[in-house]
Amino acid sequence: MFKDILVLVIVALAVLLSACNETSQPAVTHSPQENLGSRLDSVSYAMGMNVGRVLRSQGFDTLNYDAMAAAIDGILNNAEQPFKQEAANRMINTYVSERAPVLAAQNLLQAETILDSLRKLPSIVEPEEGVLYRVLQQGKGEYPAHQQQVQVHFISKLAD
Repeated sequence: MFKDILVLVIVALAVLLSACNETSQPAVTHSPQENLGSRLDSVSYAMGMNVGRVLRSQGFDTLNYDAMAAAIDGILNNAEQPFKQEAANRMINTYVSERAPVLAAQNLLQAETILDSLRKLPSIVEPEEGVLYRVLQQGKGEYPAHQQQVQVHFISKLAD
């Protein structure tokens, strides 16, 4: 029972998380049945897309998907599993812990590359604090004193 609930929670979480990151797309003008033959096939594929997006976004893009599919099939069919859920959780946690430094190094390299390319733009300002910014519209008037409040509008963007 707990395993079934866990699988449903994971699938629901994958659907929810992938929906949060989506931008609005043009409406589909054909039915899902036209894509993969049946509505169930299309929905199944769509669920796989959502799970795949979540896995990729969390750094799980190099898994053995045949083993993963076998585990899902085994759970859904109440088959005996090769190890207990606690062991599975430990394996996942260990894998995530081992991958964290690798992903951090990749992210740092990507961030440094982006920052280096931004520094080359003539409109970018970099004060001693190291924050890069571009003035879109220069204000008029005196500079504020240390204790005065100012209103700043900004846009922050992620690399992806």
